[in-house]
Amino acid sequence: SNPSSRIQVNDLELDVDNQLASRCGRSIDLSEKETQLLAYFMRSPNQLLTHEQLSQYLWQSEEKPSSNALAAQIRLLRRKIEAKGELPLIHTVYGKGYRFGSGDDS
Repeated sequence: SNPSSRIQVNDLELDVDNQLASRCGRSIDLSEKETQLLAYFMRSPNQLLTHEQLSQYLWQSEEKPSSNALAAQIRLLRRKIEAKGELPLIHTVYGKGYRFGSGDDS
């Protein structure tokens, strides 16, 4: 598969084409939306991504979903990529959006 379809940040690796992530030796199956969301996060590590930016990216041509649709996607993704004992990667920036990264350099 082409190299740009594989992204790695810290101990998390994402294979966009196959909608598969791996972390600490675990394989993680992702839905299409989860893959898109995670890829977007991983390409912008440690940057604030606003609710607006993320929603526009995920639901470009489709009708805008309710405001909690994004939160629901994030919750599902977090549950998959953040196992017990692993550092959280998706951080909520209250009232603004989310930031992706291990947080050790902020």
